[in-house]
Amino acid sequence: MSLPESVQVLPTNLSVLLNGLFALLHSGRIDYAVMRNYDGLPDSVGSSDLDILVEPSQSDDAIRLIRQAIREAGGVPIGISRTAALVKICAFGRVSPGGGRWWGLRIDVNLQLTYCGVGLDVRDILTRFARTCREIRVLHPGAAALLALVKELVHNRRIELEDLEACRRHARNSWSEFSCITAPLGRSAARAMARLVLEDDSAPVSDPEARRIRSLISRSALLRCPHRVVAAQIRGTLSKVRRILTPSGKLVAVLGVDGSGKSSLLEALRQPLEDATHRRLEIRHLRPGLLPPLGRLRGRSESAGTTPPHALPPSGTLLSLVRLAWLLADYILGYWIRVRPSLARQPNVVLFDRYACDLRIDPGRFRIRLPAFVLRMAVRVVPRPDLVVCLVASPDVVLARKTELGAEEILRQTAALRSLVADTREAVIVDADPPLGEVRDSVLTVLQNLCRRRSEGS
Repeated sequence: MSLPESVQVLPTNLSVLLNGLFALLHSGRIDYAVMRNYDGLPDSVGSSDLDILVEPSQSDDAIRLIRQAIREAGGVPIGISRTAALVKICAFGRVSPGGGRWWGLRIDVNLQLTYCGVGLDVRDILTRFARTCREIRVLHPGAAALLALVKELVHNRRIELEDLEACRRHARNSWSEFSCITAPLGRSAARAMARLVLEDDSAPVSDPEARRIRSLISRSALLRCPHRVVAAQIRGTLSKVRRILTPSGKLVAVLGVDGSGKSSLLEALRQPLEDATHRRLEIRHLRPGLLPPLGRLRGRSESAGTTPPHALPPSGTLLSLVRLAWLLADYILGYWIRVRPSLARQPNVVLFDRYACDLRIDPGRFRIRLPAFVLRMAVRVVPRPDLVVCLVASPDVVLARKTELGAEEILRQTAALRSLVADTREAVIVDADPPLGEVRDSVLTVLQNLCRRRSEGS
């Protein structure tokens, strides 16, 4: 179901950010080129991200100027993910102070072009194929298409028909000019790539054929420079470990009484955050879901999950302890196996509709009846979110939306939410009484402030 018209995010306006960014890169004398999807620049990137190739020796200056452009456009990075070859920056901000429009953009800064340990000379690529278009440095579409083709082939072991057709459209008639890109991959792989681009067949390339060409690249690299291949593998592994240890993404939990507007809020947050990360927003309900519901292990059908959460009475002490242990196992294992890798992969946002903190607010939802101090201790062993948004609405507003809870229980849970905020550093209260658009803006502002503090501290 679509959001009400008053809540929908209007088309993003990135003109301030993009114009400022390219002006800064120009004034800073950065040797760069936009790699693809530059038809709408400097006012728009359409529905794409911004892919930039930068001369490696200027990487620190380029990142500094990109961060400055984001800041001057009223934005902030969600996070910055770094490897030796690529820096990913996912940012979002408000179009104008006090306005209800938000922009989001992912910027990929390519510093190396390395495939199976074989590196292409970035400076040479920029010298040969960069040109000026509307005062912006861009790659020749033939070079850009061929680089995209090789990247997809090496990293994903497949050849996208769109990339292949772009190569045929832009590079076929002057293949000798672009063959310098495939030459370092090895003679056999270069010949195979040339056949693909120069032939007239418009059919997609089969996965086995793509894997065969990829193996030719890998074999050639291993025979010519085995130490580089091994070093590239080690660097890649160490990079993954670093990202796991210090993830660039943010985990955000949204709590609130039934009827406070959590589900609507999560959908309202989707578009600006998806624009920023250039991927579908990950929203999880209550827990990571690595372990199945405890009732399923006891033979209960899936339809049992449709029972209202407060319809069944809490369990006794022993079964409550079993339920609590099962939930803690799911929160801890599920975080490290499902959530943490997602946060480490790139600077994205993982949203939880409720989280382990809800054990303190509404233990009856979990059918748990245990002393409050036990639940507080249990919550402390669960990985903590970067931000806990506690939606608080007046009982009249909540009862107008949902009638499952009485006014007394609404007041009790609201008091519990305020208590949680009082002793939890990352928790904040957001007033859920205003219209949804205003609530969304409040939450995005809180998230923006969090990201700004983390960014300035990095």
